[in-house]
Amino acid sequence: ASAFEVPLAGSLGGTVGFGFTKGSIDQLSCELRSPGLSYGGAGLDDIELIATGEGPQSDFEFSAGLGEERANTIKGSGTVDFAELGYTGGADLALGDLSQVAEAAREFGADLQLAGSAKVKWQGGGNLDAREHSGEAVLSEASVTLRDGDAIRGGLVFGYSPDSLSATGCQLELGRLSLLGEGSLANDTLELKGVRLRTVGETESTELGQIDATVPLDFESLSDTETFFDQPGDVSVRVRINELALSDIAALVQKDFGVLGTIDAKLDLDGSLSALAGGGEVKLSGLKPSGESKLAAAEAGLRLDVADGRLAVDGEFLQPDLPPITLSGSAPLRPEKLANDPASLSRQRFDLRAHCPTTQLAWLRRYVPGMTHADGTFAADLRLSGTADEPQLSGQITGEASLLKFRRE
Repeated sequence: ASAFEVPLAGSLGGTVGFGFTKGSIDQLSCELRSPGLSYGGAGLDDIELIATGEGPQSDFEFSAGLGEERANTIKGSGTVDFAELGYTGGADLALGDLSQVAEAAREFGADLQLAGSAKVKWQGGGNLDAREHSGEAVLSEASVTLRDGDAIRGGLVFGYSPDSLSATGCQLELGRLSLLGEGSLANDTLELKGVRLRTVGETESTELGQIDATVPLDFESLSDTETFFDQPGDVSVRVRINELALSDIAALVQKDFGVLGTIDAKLDLDGSLSALAGGGEVKLSGLKPSGESKLAAAEAGLRLDVADGRLAVDGEFLQPDLPPITLSGSAPLRPEKLANDPASLSRQRFDLRAHCPTTQLAWLRRYVPGMTHADGTFAADLRLSGTADEPQLSGQITGEASLLKFRRE
């Protein structure tokens, strides 16, 4: 077995003194300084720790810098009660170059790919013996890049106590999108309040959507999917999306969909984690290829219904050259079953249908080069059912082309 190695270089010196009474610390004097430590090649500059105290309580101050020219610094102070194992304190982090922090973290085996800068201010306290802690951390002036994506800008306030977690004042920007809102976890309930998505404009912004949700969440049940979905408590989910551009979504996930348009959506779910009920609507407008195309813009609408452990859908596809193409279908919606047996997804039975009524073929002239006449009809009635492992396609496609003419070059 290889020896454990810590990639430290340099020196750390100072004095440390303790006084004891009946096995408890009642005096402390500590002064440590380092003019030039390094960790994995990243400089740990001017580390300073000063602590003094008489009786069970001791005050301390500390500061350190990481990276070239102290690009990342931390300063803090507080009080420790050695008798009760309590503490209070605060710290300020000025992270001017997160790439240097990521480089140091990789020495611990953490594959962090980030860059940018941020400021963090922490204030809190607690008791180590009772394992009770409370406090607040404020993230501000953040501009963080993950891997090769756009910079995430903004800040938030994260609070914690023995029985709750909270995130308030959230305002994060990515590209031309901004996310605002707040959330909390208390009394075994996760709550999202007014989480809003909007565009970022120089003079004004446009509201694109909002999410409000209440979901039972007991951390002890996360390790057991059966007990997780049996949690008591009501579920309430409300999602609204208004004219969100598909190009904005593509930029967010860094993937080209090859199609332009907008999406509107509405989703309302209630019930419990094991018995959801509700429904919603999804509408896609102005659909067309992102490149040059003669295709007229299309629209698609889909209605959703959730009840009795099943998801039912029906909708239509509208394109000026075609009659309405209708879609319908259903499939099981049993998240607790999928959580216990993910492979069962491929064995879930579904039933999907598509119907295109009889339509004339004259519209082909707009899209087929050199075609001058297109007389005939086309119709389709298809059904896809079964499982993902054993899908079954049935139905019929009928067509008649009585006259097709092309221009001679």
